Amino acid sequence: MSNKTVAKLASDVGEMAIRHISRTRRLRVRQIQADELWSFVKVKQKNVARQKVQEVGAGTVWTYLAICSDTKFIVGYRLGARKLADARAFYQSIRDKLEVDENGQLTQRLEILTDGLMAYDEAGEIVFGDEADRAMLIKQ
Repeated sequence: MSNKTVAKLASDVGEMAIRHISRTRRLRVRQIQADELWSFVKVKQKNVARQKVQEVGAGTVWTYLAICSDTKFIVGYRLGARKLADARAFYQSIRDKLEVDENGQLTQRLEILTDGLMAYDEAGEIVFGDEADRAMLIKQ
């Protein structure tokens, strides 16, 4: 296989996965592990000001990722900053995919395990309230 063929296949699979995740609804999930991954667009953040042509969106980007602990299914993701607004939108996108009853309450108790990012704590309270148990695993 040529490099172009492999790149096209990877692109197609990625697009299919994104469509699948965005259409997923009424999930019954017991436990979610959430974390964020660091990356950058075009240049690292420290080099954004040195670009000859300034590009919107260049620099650091974080990918929030939520995985079902039991099935390893990717429940949700979001690109953004490590801030409350993005953590809240990330959690809301997860909640929108879970099964709810006629009153809009989760049908199954949810556990969410995250790292020490403080935005998760506040966002979890806003989006899930007392419908989910939330814990942080902080590495030493």
